[in-house]
Amino acid sequence: MILFPGYRETINRVSREWKGVAFFGHVQCVTERCQQMSALLARLRPYVHESDKALIADMMISAEEELSESSQTTSLVSLGSNSGERSAIQQFQELEEHDYFRMYLLDVPNGSLCDDNRDAMTSFFGSSSELQWLRAATMASPDMRSKGAGETSQMKIPHASTGEHISSYNFWDDTENTESNCNTCDDPYEPPHIETAKRLLSCYITVVHDKFPILHRETFINQSRGYLVSLQNGHLLKSSLKWQAILNIVLAISASYLGSAKDNSFTVVGDHATYQARAEALIFDKTTSADHPDIPHIQALGLLSFYWLSVGQASRALAVVGTAISFAYALGLHLRNEDPSAPASKRDLLGRIWWSLYSLENTLSVATGRPSIIADSCCSVPLPLAKVEDQGLQGKDRRLAGSCSIEPESLIGVEFPQQVSQKPGAPEKDSEAYFKASIDLCIITRSILVALYSANSTTKSSTDIRQDIAQLSQRLDQWITSLPMDIDLEVIIETSSSMFTHRNLVLKFKLCSARMLLGRPFLCAQKLSWGNDEEAGFAAQISNGCIESARKVVDLLPRDCDAPCVYGQIPWWCVVHHIVQAVAILLLGLSYPLSHSADRMLLVRYVGKVLWILQDMQDPVAERARSVVEKSFEIIVRRHHVMDLSGI
Repeated sequence: MILFPGYRETINRVSREWKGVAFFGHVQCVTERCQQMSALLARLRPYVHESDKALIADMMISAEEELSESSQTTSLVSLGSNSGERSAIQQFQELEEHDYFRMYLLDVPNGSLCDDNRDAMTSFFGSSSELQWLRAATMASPDMRSKGAGETSQMKIPHASTGEHISSYNFWDDTENTESNCNTCDDPYEPPHIETAKRLLSCYITVVHDKFPILHRETFINQSRGYLVSLQNGHLLKSSLKWQAILNIVLAISASYLGSAKDNSFTVVGDHATYQARAEALIFDKTTSADHPDIPHIQALGLLSFYWLSVGQASRALAVVGTAISFAYALGLHLRNEDPSAPASKRDLLGRIWWSLYSLENTLSVATGRPSIIADSCCSVPLPLAKVEDQGLQGKDRRLAGSCSIEPESLIGVEFPQQVSQKPGAPEKDSEAYFKASIDLCIITRSILVALYSANSTTKSSTDIRQDIAQLSQRLDQWITSLPMDIDLEVIIETSSSMFTHRNLVLKFKLCSARMLLGRPFLCAQKLSWGNDEEAGFAAQISNGCIESARKVVDLLPRDCDAPCVYGQIPWWCVVHHIVQAVAILLLGLSYPLSHSADRMLLVRYVGKVLWILQDMQDPVAERARSVVEKSFEIIVRRHHVMDLSGI
């Protein structure tokens, strides 16, 4: 029965520590530890094979008999010298601390993979997911949080318990069926309405492109203008299926944004699901699917994944971006391009495609708790160069961004109005600095996931885990100090419509997310026993920083919580993920008050604000998230006697 990689080494090491405890004669500690192991086996029993269930049952019966006999003779056993007893207690406390970290980081599947239902097929959410954090906070019982440092009681780990299924906390939209959308796509080649396409393309360039620069900006604008001019003249340009797919998914993303933002200034936008259905019909066309991977195919899949995330379908988004990354591997986009004949603009485009996929998959890995398919140790592609994004691709290099024949004179007569005002002075430079800073932060976040939330982390000692957290915290601090002067995360800018403000806010959300991931292991069921005051102070600093980061996320949300205001200022494509991640930390703070020093009533007020924001967003995913959070909040408040909810 294999529960996690390296479990045999862990069991052998733990067995050696237990023998050391028994050698010093601390029989009571051994007895309590056996009782804890028996309870752990009982909780893991539903997740194993039938033959292992029977084996566990036999072991538990034998253990109960032996423990019963041991309890009758414990009083007759000499505990040895005082020094030996202190050593045994110290070893036991260290073992208990390690057991907490190991159990928190242990992922187990939820439900049976053989179940023929949609919930079971998308039911796994790992320990970095806010869904698991919500469940841990909701299932925490008062006796778990009442034990102080050094108290030896049976430790209950809600994360690995057999309680409510994780689907009860799932607010994502992956259970929705999209087959009906495909049925409405009678003609995937149907061109869009010209004025609608202009508005949606302008929206994409100003709202999406610099956050997800998987397309070459100038090339795509020129191709789109040529396409619309030919549409105005009554004869469509010959374009590839993949470019048409890219166009439709771009329109779908923009229509989804305008619909979520409740922008009523332009009513004839079109249904984003219709554009998505056309794009998928073209992407997965028999001719397209049979082709070898190429750049336009990767771009189309990356955009489709971004779209799925923006409409709240995280599992679909992760599956699609995984395919795009596999295609990128096939083309070697993860490697440094050493071709001396390749122009800088071409190398930069390939690098931007890779890093766009990297960033998107990183967000999805955090949200779902599922491991990345990217191995950083195998990647050598550099970060994008500065000041080359807007240089036009020449000749055959233009085909990297999609096939669509365009003559310069065909671009006359189509202009894309600007949606969002730019910060005066060098907007491209600001965009380059933002993208590089964003990728640097993604790399650190990926390191946090590997160090604290991967299967290998279950074999680490608590000392190693604390060292990893200290080093990663230092890397985050260094990232902040290394930001260029154009990016100052401490400056509060009142002009919320500026692109400069929007970029800074996106970075702030990502930084807070990384700090919450870093501090989550210290928001635990009981105070762990620290070796000295320095370690205790470090733990308090990290856990308090985790709570503070969650509060900052809530503070970053606009005071006026109507949908246009919210979606106009923040990372709208994954805003519900950030909000629920923050409120899950706040609820953990309420459930485990001994692990931090934040005021409980302050946390209650912040949770109340989150509930109002989710309600005012008037979005299906946000509404499901509000329902889940509200239910958990009521349980936690009632169980831990925090306060009366009236007035919240």
